[in-house]
Amino acid sequence: MDLDQICYKNTPIKKVVLRIDFLSKVLEINEALPVQIVDVIKKFFPIAEARNLVAKELQISNQNVTQNEKIVQEWHFHTTERNASLIINEDSLTFDINNYISFQDFFKVFIELKNVFFFHFNNLLTRRIGLRYINELVIDEENPFDWSKYIKSNLTSIFKVSDNEENIIRAFHNLEVKYDDIMLKFQYGVHNPDYPAKVKRKVFILDLDAFYNGMLKQHEIDNYVNKQHEIIQNQFERSITKKLRNHFGIKK
Repeated sequence: MDLDQICYKNTPIKKVVLRIDFLSKVLEINEALPVQIVDVIKKFFPIAEARNLVAKELQISNQNVTQNEKIVQEWHFHTTERNASLIINEDSLTFDINNYISFQDFFKVFIELKNVFFFHFNNLLTRRIGLRYINELVIDEENPFDWSKYIKSNLTSIFKVSDNEENIIRAFHNLEVKYDDIMLKFQYGVHNPDYPAKVKRKVFILDLDAFYNGMLKQHEIDNYVNKQHEIIQNQFERSITKKLRNHFGIKK
């Protein structure tokens, strides 16, 4: 299967989050964002708002522990429809996307914004990069536990543990896998939005969170984001059936 060619018409993706954590704090962000960075951001996220946050710091000296508080600035930028946001503070840069179209489109925006940010802060290093896709599969059928036509059977075996499926109010797995230096946290199953009531709606979650902990320079970031996406997409496609792919429909 050529993963590069897969882009669904009816995407099950509920949310995408890409977060870059900085190795050291970018303290000048608390005063203002550079104009050249803001100009590029507003091409994609024209609505801007600033928020003051209270940050707590622990200081240890002579076996004494003290906790200090300080005000930090967090910059939020949104699309016109407010279905996607960029959040920047002294510790991190986060893309929060609720209206996802394709990785290619998202990656182009990410590259342009990341490049202008790291060009200005040219000595900045990262300590962690995480990419997370939350997929919500919703099927209009009666039995909320019969996913045999849509989900690979090895992901639904937990339903057989109970002597009566109708008594299940939540069935959720947590699997962690290491791919060289990238970790994948895979959470999947029937989360049940009506919990603790019995399961009523046929909804299955595939939550894939890939991350790398380690120091990276600006030119290394792109490669890791691509690797994380490839791992996530491969696991997603290995989790679903051809019938579900047909249900989503492939864009030509």
